[in-house]
Amino acid sequence: MDAIEPTASTASTASTASTASTESTEPTEPLARQRQDYARELRARFEQYKSWAITHWPVREQPLEESAFVAAERELELITGAMLHPGGPSQAIPADGDEPGQFQQVTPAPWP
Repeated sequence: MDAIEPTASTASTASTASTASTESTEPTEPLARQRQDYARELRARFEQYKSWAITHWPVREQPLEESAFVAAERELELITGAMLHPGGPSQAIPADGDEPGQFQQVTPAPWP
């Protein structure tokens, strides 16, 4: 296959886009740091809440376990991931419980 050489218009557009992206990321760095701090504190408070709930559970015959919080943890991942960082890929564990894999599932192309 032949390589496609960039034209003058695409090269200037690329350099303009890289300059614009550098300028636009500088003011958002404090915002990104603020969002990360918020997510970190929210997760820490949830862990404290979960520990308190398990420790103070009043029904001794049926103890509260970590597994009772799986759905809440999934929602917390949604809040601190996709909702807090719009436009990025979700890092939450899917509802079916499978961990996200290294590869994306795709349907193979048929043989010719």
